[in-house]
Amino acid sequence: MFLSNLLRKIREKQERKIVLRELIEGLKIDETQRFLYLESLELLDEEGLSVFYQRLVSFVDDTEGKRIVADGEKRIGFVKTIREAEKKERSKEADNANFLFDSV
Repeated sequence: MFLSNLLRKIREKQERKIVLRELIEGLKIDETQRFLYLESLELLDEEGLSVFYQRLVSFVDDTEGKRIVADGEKRIGFVKTIREAEKKERSKEADNANFLFDSV
């Protein structure tokens, strides 16, 4: 949640516009569409800019949260796989030991 916290700290209108401009310029979209977004950014009043910026912060927060959850699930799955492999290995070792005891 690092990025969303950083974005929340930006309060001034000009700084928010700079962040939004950089974001729009970094999008992989058609040049015409990019131009229209940048032009509309200049037309937004204080309230519109604030709402747009808050939606950006919410989107980033949701995206970061989903990524953290997905990473955690991957790690849990990896740990489960390792534990299952260890369990199988212990079972094989126990079977080998039982075979040796039966042979004696």
